[in-house]
Amino acid sequence: MNSFSKSSRDYRDSNTIQKLVADEVLRRSPTKGDRVIDLGAGDGEIFRQLDWNLNIFSAIDISEEMLNLHPQDNRVSKFVGSFDSQDSWNYIENQKPNLLLSSSSFQWSNNIERLFRRVKKLNIPFSIAIFTSKTFNELHNYFDIESPIYSKDKLISYSKIFDKNIDLDIQSYQLEFNSSRELLKHIKNSGVSGNLNRVSPKILKEFIREEPLKKLSFEVLYINSKVIEI
Repeated sequence: MNSFSKSSRDYRDSNTIQKLVADEVLRRSPTKGDRVIDLGAGDGEIFRQLDWNLNIFSAIDISEEMLNLHPQDNRVSKFVGSFDSQDSWNYIENQKPNLLLSSSSFQWSNNIERLFRRVKKLNIPFSIAIFTSKTFNELHNYFDIESPIYSKDKLISYSKIFDKNIDLDIQSYQLEFNSSRELLKHIKNSGVSGNLNRVSPKILKEFIREEPLKKLSFEVLYINSKVIEI
């Protein structure tokens, strides 16, 4: 939460991949519901790109600062809370949604298995994108640190909760930078630490001086339900 809140002012300029992922989440959505829940809504990329008629769009995010950047609209309802908390799910159930969307946020769940079970319990169509541990893979290898997020294999294993009612797809992306300093700045402004807080300032300074890396890789697991009659 602190990471995303601190970076909220610069986030729009640093979320190139997140914009692409949000577009894919919408493209893969099995239906065009008019009562939408956006879990981990952030500054509102899903809402900005959504191009169908709505009655209610419920934006949920743990960072109030990020939600303050979300577009204001008479159809938009905002809720500050973690998607791992029961309070958030009480709110979701009260909204009576007919479509759940989530882009680039489920990887931060404390308990992804429980989160998937809660999504399943809603019994509504959904489209979700989750970054896997291969995101920033080059950086983790260089600094010999582990990714703080779930591996592709674990996510796919947990997704069996949905039985055979889903489609799964893995997509990879890359960003190139002019310098290693620019690469680190991108990570900082995107609100994702990548576990770099475990790297000493001295080693980071050497990294900037030597410029061993000028690209970042991202791996995304897309999970969307097949069409459900609602």
